[in-house]
Amino acid sequence: SSSLGATYQAASGDGGDFAIREVRVAPDYRAWVNPDRGFRDFSQAPIEIGEGSNRLDIELARLETGRLRGTMVDPAGAPVPRLTLYIRSLSATGNSVAVTGDEAGRFSADQVPAGDLYFETRAAPLVSVRGIRLAPDEEKDVAVLVGLGGGRLDGSGPGGSGTAIGGARVTVTGG
Repeated sequence: SSSLGATYQAASGDGGDFAIREVRVAPDYRAWVNPDRGFRDFSQAPIEIGEGSNRLDIELARLETGRLRGTMVDPAGAPVPRLTLYIRSLSATGNSVAVTGDEAGRFSADQVPAGDLYFETRAAPLVSVRGIRLAPDEEKDVAVLVGLGGGRLDGSGPGGSGTAIGGARVTVTGG
């Protein structure tokens, strides 16, 4: 609920049922589900939570997939070997497929979630790549431009009171 600044979470059981107890009453909740495998993300708003018992039945749509083959290359076009990227569709963020390039940067993946794709590392060097779209049942060959770069950016990020804030993620984007 944006009016209350309140967030509640639950995980569904084996039968798909879930329960969230002691939810504060408000008219402006948003529900979203990010399933791990096989289904698209779900979002619904506004959801009004009134006094007493409330019910929300969610129907998840099956996730469509395709096949992706390609090469990870640097900005000069040279292969990036042995890099692991995780591929997610922006319409199914809980579903990811890990791919690791071989010595020539080549990779292949089945069951890649269809849609606008997001490639990312989960360890240093932190890399994210967007701009590739995969249609349902499509087999696509791609070159994934991995801009590891040779530059460096240093700085500091003081908090509002001038004190340092540790653990903040800094992102630099182009264009």
